[in-house]
Amino acid sequence: MWTDTAEERIEAFRVGGGRFYADVRGVNVHDKGSYFGPYENPEAWIDDLRNTYRELR
Repeated sequence: MWTDTAEERIEAFRVGGGRFYADVRGVNVHDKGSYFGPYENPEAWIDDLRNTYRELR
């Protein structure tokens, strides 16, 4: 399923099987980037990674 908007991506995740296989605490969707997110939108990927581990500092 290809999605174009952030809302469509969130809905695809919500109805997809992935939510049953992981303990997902938060979903962050960006307007730019897809399968190769770290290469297509590295700034957003780094921000997400930092935010994920910020509470452990």
